[in-house]
Amino acid sequence: MSKLDELMTAHVKSNLSYIRLAIQPASRFITDNKEEEEIASFLWQWMKTAHADIDREQRQEAIQNRSNLNNGHTKASH
Repeated sequence: MSKLDELMTAHVKSNLSYIRLAIQPASRFITDNKEEEEIASFLWQWMKTAHADIDREQRQEAIQNRSNLNNGHTKASH
């Protein structure tokens, strides 16, 4: 499993109560397909946003680590 997958799994795990609350149907018996579509859409949008946030943090960390290895010099600064 990649580092991004591990971080995403940990993020989902830490937000399970929120996710469960958000996708819980208004009634126990879902008879309206629109409600299922709204739940699926919410979940997909949440996952895309969470993935983008984690990916951005990883990229920033990689940039900082590379900068530290180069004593603060980047390709653009030589």
